[in-house]
Amino acid sequence: MAVVIESTLKTEKLVKPTNPDASNFYLPVRSLKFSGKLGISNEIEMDGRILKVTGKEDYLNTEDLANLEGTAVRLYLMPAGCGPNDGVFFSRNAYKLLDSYSVMPDKYEIRLEIFSIGEKTVEEDLEIKQQ
Repeated sequence: MAVVIESTLKTEKLVKPTNPDASNFYLPVRSLKFSGKLGISNEIEMDGRILKVTGKEDYLNTEDLANLEGTAVRLYLMPAGCGPNDGVFFSRNAYKLLDSYSVMPDKYEIRLEIFSIGEKTVEEDLEIKQQ
């Protein structure tokens, strides 16, 4: 079982998880569909893998992006609090990997599978696509 998230990669310079391993790269996800539905109110570590990286413009879709598929990533959830979107932040290593493929915020969509949240494995299938 897993949570599958698809959203546009964004960057945040000011507000991010307190974990020093969290990068500035994140995926916004509707909190009503993610942290609210799963009852998560605090920052938490997650494990997942990249399913697909797609450029929003055709010229950005290069063959080497397929190399990212299946890559395990460490993630950090920052619940929205009073805002509409949670932030699913990538670890510094995941950021370095995305950067090495020139994956930039606002230009790429990433589809992720999250299979563990904190100490627990995900017990239900959930798919969220952020427009």
